[in-house]
Amino acid sequence: MKFLNGASYNVGSAPNGFLVFSPRVGFNWDIKGDRTWQLRGGAGVFEGAPPFVWLENQAANNGVQFGSFTETNVPFFPSPTAG
Repeated sequence: MKFLNGASYNVGSAPNGFLVFSPRVGFNWDIKGDRTWQLRGGAGVFEGAPPFVWLENQAANNGVQFGSFTETNVPFFPSPTAG
């Protein structure tokens, strides 16, 4: 595949890369043994950009309102004969 800048890439070959090892461990402790109180946690080495969407989605994706649209300065002329 050729690009405008003259570079060419073989899309049929696997990319040269490095091995990423991201160990993680998690736990789920049933404190009383009857599944009424559970303590969950975990730790690990995570790769990638910070998940800022987790912070934003708390306010934006509340599960009730999925989107809205407001148009201003639109004239409204009700027609008594429309029916």
